[in-house]
Amino acid sequence: MSDGASGLDRDRTDRWLVPHLYHPSRRYLEFAIDPWHYTNREGLDGVLSSGVLWATESGSLNDPSEVARAAESLLEAWGGSLMDLIPAAPMEEVDRWLHEMTAVVSRRRFFFVSACYDGDKLQHWKSYAGGRGYALELDRNAEYRLLEPSSGPCLYWPGFAPSPWWRPVTYGDYVNGRSARGASLLTGSEGIAEHALNEFAARARGERPDEVAFWEHLEQSYLVSVCFNKHEGYAEEEEARLAFVEPPFPGFVHEREGGFSPTGQTAFVKVAAASDDLDLYSVGTPGRLPLRSVRIGPRYGSEVDREVRQITALLRDHGYIDVEVSASQIPFRG
Repeated sequence: MSDGASGLDRDRTDRWLVPHLYHPSRRYLEFAIDPWHYTNREGLDGVLSSGVLWATESGSLNDPSEVARAAESLLEAWGGSLMDLIPAAPMEEVDRWLHEMTAVVSRRRFFFVSACYDGDKLQHWKSYAGGRGYALELDRNAEYRLLEPSSGPCLYWPGFAPSPWWRPVTYGDYVNGRSARGASLLTGSEGIAEHALNEFAARARGERPDEVAFWEHLEQSYLVSVCFNKHEGYAEEEEARLAFVEPPFPGFVHEREGGFSPTGQTAFVKVAAASDDLDLYSVGTPGRLPLRSVRIGPRYGSEVDREVRQITALLRDHGYIDVEVSASQIPFRG
């Protein structure tokens, strides 16, 4: 972005068509709990038959300010912190970069798959078919890729894209909000502003000779920060999510009826579990989802045993032989 980054032409489509080595290659656990993806019966049937999850465009989620609110909050908190910085800090470079990044994310479309740390949460059961939904436990170690349209193209992981694995959502603005480990979102070892200041200072000392790697590393850090932050009012959701950015090619984005969009249409992309080629951002054929168990939402007692058998048979029909099926322990009449 700033300085030399503008000359790198961040929007060039060929960035998506050739592999490069600048994205994060170290895979690690963000948390020690498998995520649970809640859905209704139609969604369960679709997931099992297709092997894909649907990532919903941020503008169609229940929080209409996704990403944009976080970016603006970060910029505001940064402005309020300037007086506390030492004179030698690279304030101008970071300030310019944060303003540019705020403008860039306002023009991009981001897509999310939501899950929860808790596989038996009443708040989520109420949201799906009056308590008659399902929670799918997915392996937290799995990575995901966009599903390509039939005509392609095959995409490689670009610089401006969040990491395609589960991460926990943080809650609150950049003044008071905290990371999953309780650290500041702005300053300190996990703060994005602190990280940017350190990186620009290192660049000025000649310690970041690879310009492409420098900008892409910064952009990754920024995207992880703003794409995985929500308003504090949603903290009870205990969300983990996958995040994707829209590719500059036709065929990847689909639409369905419903959702929270004013148009009554919800845009989404299809994502599949795939970790064989770490450079890829898309795959042509979905494999089997890393499904560990399925939990049935609250039911009347006489229904539970029958539905456990039905869902177990459904899983086996789709090749999920060893997936455990259990029932919610929460008494709830939907």
